[in-house]
Amino acid sequence: MNLTAMDLAFQLTRELEAELQISLSGDRELLAGIAQHLEPAIHRMTSGLGIRNPLLPEVKRQYPGFFEAVRRACGKVLGRYGIVAPDEEIGYLTMHLAAAYERQLAERVWHVRIVCPNGISSAQLLASRLKKNFRMSLSWV
Repeated sequence: MNLTAMDLAFQLTRELEAELQISLSGDRELLAGIAQHLEPAIHRMTSGLGIRNPLLPEVKRQYPGFFEAVRRACGKVLGRYGIVAPDEEIGYLTMHLAAAYERQLAERVWHVRIVCPNGISSAQLLASRLKKNFRMSLSWV
């Protein structure tokens, strides 16, 4: 194939970005994780060796859109080299994608302004509850 696993990881990531409309190529942890998985996976797939993925049903249930996007991206990228990825491999790659997405969600900060006609104490109570459950910047009026 004359390609590195990192080249394939980058190509897969670009396909997923385009399909899912989310930014992924700047996530070095995602690229490294996909590349580390792909290196032995390519050998398994080209040699006809299988792999078990006990988390596959859970991944399909929890991230069905990501799973199908990874399937299509693998079909495009790996298909160019005559490689067909089984669901077990797609499941592991989906886990890398889901982890990247969850990291992005964790980095989001919400900015909220609370307007409460019942007074400052009500606004402060509501602000405390929101801060406890969400990562956000709060002010009240």
